[in-house]
Amino acid sequence: APAAAGKPLVRYTISDRSWVTTGAAPAYPFDGILATLLDSGGAGRVAVYGCASDGDRTLTTSECPGTDTNAGEAPEGWLYTGPNTVPASVSAVPLYVCPPLSAGSHPVPNVSTQSDCEGAVGVDPSNKVVLGYAPAPTATLNRWLVPTGNVLNEWDTINPVSATGARRVIALGYPLTA
Repeated sequence: APAAAGKPLVRYTISDRSWVTTGAAPAYPFDGILATLLDSGGAGRVAVYGCASDGDRTLTTSECPGTDTNAGEAPEGWLYTGPNTVPASVSAVPLYVCPPLSAGSHPVPNVSTQSDCEGAVGVDPSNKVVLGYAPAPTATLNRWLVPTGNVLNEWDTINPVSATGARRVIALGYPLTA
């Protein structure tokens, strides 16, 4: 499917905090590209805003809860409102907001493309929300540590590594498409 015009939606994670944005990176490690937010609105699209609170930043299609506000802020981007509004030529993923089970808890991740919120602890499944559907990101470039004898080799690839003992240590970014 062709790449959609938009901005990458990036998730940064540290300890028990997640920060999701198309903007400037916080001082958190890069976790991955979730999707691509569309550059413009229109029929079958909804605006998405960022809400920051207590070291976390999540997304909403309305006002931010609590003391944080998005009044007067430009949207991060736009999402398709449902699977039926996604053009056939676009590969899209759902974006879920993973709400905390209790006040003060911080599920990590707080925004996911997976309905189980990637197994996040402390998520209230009854309040999980699908914000909308976004064009899927291009492949993510990952760094893997691969043991060979007594040596750990670093492999940078967009492909999964199935070598015994291999583990992904960081997502480095994503290849740009023309």
